[in-house]
Amino acid sequence: MREFNFKGKKLCDYIVYTNNENKHIAVFKDYENNIQEVEISSLIKEALISEKRKEKRQRNEFDRHIEHSEIYENKLPSRVMDKPISLEDEFANKQLNKALKNAINSLSELQKRRIQLYYFENKTLREIAEIEGCAIMSVKDSLDLAINNLEKKLKKFKN
Repeated sequence: MREFNFKGKKLCDYIVYTNNENKHIAVFKDYENNIQEVEISSLIKEALISEKRKEKRQRNEFDRHIEHSEIYENKLPSRVMDKPISLEDEFANKQLNKALKNAINSLSELQKRRIQLYYFENKTLREIAEIEGCAIMSVKDSLDLAINNLEKKLKKFKN
């Protein structure tokens, strides 16, 4: 049976059908839970069927919306992390990497070695100083100088 609502209140459940005599019948339970059968016009039958279809479309639309939302909510973090890189961004990244390699190669051997240890091998200033047998401030000063040189050479890539 189909539920019939009026202003948010359940009035009754009903079924609409056409009997063997081609009469349109609405069957429902009244407030006392008694089954009632009423002959209705074809216009009312079509209105009830139309309303039934409309509600079904709305339920389906709502269900699709919920399903769609759940899919995207679950995939949103991965979609943010896996955002495709545009051709322009990929080209700019390659250009920047090439320029960075060239800039690092133009540094002195001491500065290259310290950049490698500090940034790529995650060594601390103290560890680098112990490896090279020098003062921590000497390592810090040479790293600062190397970074300044790299910034000057890569100035055109800054946003």
